[in-house]
Amino acid sequence: MRFVSILALLSLVGCTMKPASSDDGSGGASACDGKESCNECLDCARQLACAQIISNCLNSSPCAGVDQCMVICGGDASCQQQCLINNPSGAAAYNAAQSCLYCDQCPDDCSGYFDCS
Repeated sequence: MRFVSILALLSLVGCTMKPASSDDGSGGASACDGKESCNECLDCARQLACAQIISNCLNSSPCAGVDQCMVICGGDASCQQQCLINNPSGAAAYNAAQSCLYCDQCPDDCSGYFDCS
């Protein structure tokens, strides 16, 4: 599972690798999905459907703490997992924001960036 800082997402860092193409012709699962760009989809989702969830997270000290920890970890999956384990009260809100972005709003454009199972 790849975690990306919500703060990084808000500053348009988002995805850094091209996800696998899903050419099913559906045009995406949400108003944001189907742009064939993870960054564009995340930008749309941050501004629309996930805006309130992200705002709630960033205005919650425990969730913002998880987000800051993720920034420190960079791409270190073990470190990222420790962020969640060490802050369970923030982990649920952080995961809800990530799930909104990757699973609910951008499942096609960002396929493989977050475990939506």
